[in-house]
Amino acid sequence: MTLVQERGIHAEVLVSCFHRPTIDRVRELDPGVRTAFLHHVVDGTWHDLAADVAAGGHHALHPWDYMVDEAFMEAARAHGLEVNVWTVDDPERMAVLVDLGVHGLCTTCPTLPATSSTPTAAPRAARPRAAPPAAAATSRATERASRRRPRPTPGRAGERRRPDRAVGQTTSNGSSPGSS
Repeated sequence: MTLVQERGIHAEVLVSCFHRPTIDRVRELDPGVRTAFLHHVVDGTWHDLAADVAAGGHHALHPWDYMVDEAFMEAARAHGLEVNVWTVDDPERMAVLVDLGVHGLCTTCPTLPATSSTPTAAPRAARPRAAPPAAAATSRATERASRRRPRPTPGRAGERRRPDRAVGQTTSNGSSPGSS
């Protein structure tokens, strides 16, 4: 947080974490830093989740792709939260999510277009960034994709499903969930 404060880059930073106490602590340390709750398992309703995250002063929800539907988006909108979805590598699904009004997509295939015939989300202001060479971006995406686990098949509409474990997720003691 010190580096963010020293450089005055609050508007460029969004801290996202699976561990809710961590983003709560970030908010305590610097309320000017935007925070988001990264999640794939939820107890309660979408409105319960959105109300809780918004009440904590956080700015966004970062759900796993297959959790997002119109009901999820309605709950997020009702509580003034942005929605940035992970990990979406299917262009057709990207278009569906854009139509639903998500604010951002995380992908392992950054060259895929996320287009929509009827976008509902207001376009975000573009920030000038130096684009990496296409070969480097493709090689990084290919490397990440080769390390990914296969996704579970989504359930019926509205059914919440979760992966066995998100890649790289650990508990507070550093072990993987479910391990001793």
